[in-house]
Amino acid sequence: MPRIRFATALICLLNVSGFALADDHALYQKLASIQVLMSKTVQAELKVTEAQHTSLNDHASVYNGTADALVKMRSDGKLTDEQFRSKLAEAQDQLRKGVMTVLTPAQIDRLGQISLQKIGVPAVFDENLARRLGISQAQTKILTDAWNQLGKDVAEVERQAREPIVDKYRKMDPKTDAEKEAAKQGFEKEMADANLKIQPDLIRLKKSFEDLVAKTLTDGQKKDWSNLKGTPFKG
Repeated sequence: MPRIRFATALICLLNVSGFALADDHALYQKLASIQVLMSKTVQAELKVTEAQHTSLNDHASVYNGTADALVKMRSDGKLTDEQFRSKLAEAQDQLRKGVMTVLTPAQIDRLGQISLQKIGVPAVFDENLARRLGISQAQTKILTDAWNQLGKDVAEVERQAREPIVDKYRKMDPKTDAEKEAAKQGFEKEMADANLKIQPDLIRLKKSFEDLVAKTLTDGQKKDWSNLKGTPFKG
């Protein structure tokens, strides 16, 4: 399980963009990503102090200890998978609450903006953002149907590229260690080449969804969304 650690950020001279509307602070608190905050460049943008950094890692240590204990309990059969997921979610929620107490309101707002920029167009499916933008049920259906179709199209492109390779190597029967290693390297290379080859198709599919989002949202909604993302993050 990935452990949480807030790497020390180099404090730069950038100012935190504290121009968020007061009414949007609660939204940013919900959207702010702990994963995004782990980036050194994000911490620098937010001007996280050494004292804050220490406090963040204190919260991370508590979470890591809890997560490790939960993993062991599941491994020992003391927790079902469902119980494990539930308790881990509780630990993650506590971590999030703790982190939010360390950051200033302006830092939370900027972290929320950067998080929105990192998520990109799929952020329209976040119920908090959708409510803030006033996305209608009709719009939601259009976007959801398109997103589901995108998933199917991506899966099909990947299947067509990878399945022949998997079938080819599944039929092989290498005997010696050298043959097994050669097969392993050949499989990895062909899969890497296939993944590279389908990138234009994946980019095209992603672009088609982004275009649909732009077409589905009203000018007012797109303007609000742009404002909510704030100044582009260059990290």
